[in-house]
Amino acid sequence: MRQPVILAADSGSTPALPTHRNPGLEIVVVREGELRWHVEGVVYRVPPGSVFFTFPWEAHGSVSEREPGHRWDYLQIHVGGPRAVRRKRPDPQPVFGNSPEARRILRNLLRATTRVAPAGTRLPHLVSWAVRDHRSDPPPDPAAGRWIAGLCLVELVRCLTRGGENWHPTVPPAVGRFLDQLKAHPEEPWTLAEMAARCGLGRTQFAKLIRRATGDTPMEHLQRLRIERAKELLRDPRFGITSVAMECGFSTSQHFARVFRRFAGMTPGDFRAGRARR
Repeated sequence: MRQPVILAADSGSTPALPTHRNPGLEIVVVREGELRWHVEGVVYRVPPGSVFFTFPWEAHGSVSEREPGHRWDYLQIHVGGPRAVRRKRPDPQPVFGNSPEARRILRNLLRATTRVAPAGTRLPHLVSWAVRDHRSDPPPDPAAGRWIAGLCLVELVRCLTRGGENWHPTVPPAVGRFLDQLKAHPEEPWTLAEMAARCGLGRTQFAKLIRRATGDTPMEHLQRLRIERAKELLRDPRFGITSVAMECGFSTSQHFARVFRRFAGMTPGDFRAGRARR
């Protein structure tokens, strides 16, 4: 039996969202309240009226233990099986077929450097429609599910384009662009003065804006990004722990181990051993 395109769709709220990965590409429209969610260690402020999305391979969840007073709608869209997830490349076939236009839409999503954007007016209606359709009895026609999912993905790309792919809802565009650059290259020998200068700001103002956007000081945010990069490399047995430390911008393996324990709650060796036992 062919797998449905819309894997899940619902509305509601939760006191906190545990860190997890979904089986499909998830789209969340926040209707009320403000959330602070992370994606692979990068923290996003998700205000009401915004859309938040993640790919199946991206771990995400709440930053705070409790986030009361919010309401959202979400759906998860089938974008390929385990092979697509391993390759971190969604498959357009389940939703659109394998047309050039379909590949272009998913390619634009892969290029997005943020996971939050203004939702506009169309996408909230489409996601709400998907929720109602998914709850219907008898179950919806699979063709209708593909049609709704396709419209949601097209509109998601439009939201990201209108909001700007570097859209960070709490900081000036220059700081948002720098946060994306920092995520792409955390291994560089950044200093607070250099980071602030890249944004044309003094160190105090820069630090204030980074804390507002991420919940961390600039150096804490940098270390968090480095540790998330290190976790990815530690999953590959070809990299020794010292090599991982150097690749992620740490000057010594001892310093790397101390920072890793602070952010991950275990040593790099224990993290690797735990992954190997799974």
